[in-house]
Amino acid sequence: MGQTARRNPHRWVSSCATAAAVLTAAAALATPARGALPTTYGGRFTVPSLTALRLPDPRTASTALESALARAVYDTLYTSDLSGEPTPSLAAYLPEREESVDGAPPRFRVQLRGDVRRHDRRTLSADDVVQSLRAAARSSAKPWLVGLGPSLAEPDVRAVDPLTLSFAWRGSARALAVRLSALPLSIVHRRGGTGPYRARLRSGELHLSQFRAAARGAPYVRTIVVRPPEDREQELRSFELERADASWRGAALYGQPRRPVQRLDWPDEIPVLLVLGPRAQPHAAALDRAIDRRRLARVGLVPTDALAPGVPTARLTGTAPTGPLRLVVRADDQFQRALASALDARFDEEGWDLEVAALEASRYARALSAGTWDLRVVQAPPALPDPVSRVASVLVAVGDGGGAARVLSEGTAGLAHAGRSLRAILLGRRDLQLHAVGSLRGASFDVLGRLRFERLHVVLDPEEPEE
Repeated sequence: MGQTARRNPHRWVSSCATAAAVLTAAAALATPARGALPTTYGGRFTVPSLTALRLPDPRTASTALESALARAVYDTLYTSDLSGEPTPSLAAYLPEREESVDGAPPRFRVQLRGDVRRHDRRTLSADDVVQSLRAAARSSAKPWLVGLGPSLAEPDVRAVDPLTLSFAWRGSARALAVRLSALPLSIVHRRGGTGPYRARLRSGELHLSQFRAAARGAPYVRTIVVRPPEDREQELRSFELERADASWRGAALYGQPRRPVQRLDWPDEIPVLLVLGPRAQPHAAALDRAIDRRRLARVGLVPTDALAPGVPTARLTGTAPTGPLRLVVRADDQFQRALASALDARFDEEGWDLEVAALEASRYARALSAGTWDLRVVQAPPALPDPVSRVASVLVAVGDGGGAARVLSEGTAGLAHAGRSLRAILLGRRDLQLHAVGSLRGASFDVLGRLRFERLHVVLDPEEPEE
């Protein structure tokens, strides 16, 4: 058996600044005393999902895996480096301020690259971007459009010519570029995006197909297959029988793995919260005190008491519940079910009546819409790495779009109020490990903790001795 390789994901992120550094990080993951042969293009990588499958969409991504898949399919106009500085991606340059007109709000021009192709092979146009941003304003991503127009519903974005956009914006050019690098503002076209992979649901699986004309360059692996979630034994058996190339559950079902396996530790940047409905809010402090976070660590949570650096902990008040509370979870989300079981056991020790309702996707959505719940679990992948954006992302996830818009508008001045008024209990951060075949190389994460699927590749023969 090859030795399991464990690496710090934050060091991986820092190694991705240049192409040479990426190759260095890939070599570091090789089996000790073995030589990594040249990258092979093509092949197939199969990984199980954590939740029910759906087409990747950055505007609705709610887990670490969904966020990474959205990045594999869609691009943003700008990206942020490790220091938070924006760099052009689909845009050719940083925004440029237009000459001001008396009485009119300031405007900035953004020039698109002329070589960007959509997944239907047509050139990305300014009109495509305008339509994408208008669609975002009709989705849960709309708080991220604060400042791009007079209201959330009407972003003031115009196509000046086929490759030039004009944005209304009252901040700096840098601030506009940072906002446009947010994951929910990825350019989503009705026929796909511009990312390294094209996505399609096929026979109950999600297939990501290599897009050689991608704006970020062609990916290495030809096809990535994401399979529906399975229970622990089924998933591990598929991994051991080489029907899958990765597993979230471990390296082997019984004893030692049958082949070399490496462990990839995902950055723990995904806050997990228990959202309180109207009937549960009067009991917030009692619920928070009763939660045993050491027990939650057993189901994959890293304890933490802060949403982001510098954000104060919510001021919770309330007494013990005297009546039943209803916790709704997704039946197809194994993590939510495990978390609900741990909470149920703990609240039962307190003598409280907690009803756990595991609902299939459509019933779960109806329960949220109808308000027939008291507690629910959410995850909030950060859209940008700064504290303001992290808190805004959490507020969007818990259903407080207005609060998210205020935070994005007020900046750091709005963090204290947002942290204290949060109608949720922070349980911890998601702890994820992906066990993958030993021949996998190029595993790295971006600044938001998303696996860079386009950099994954395999070696020709991982057992070939070094020459």
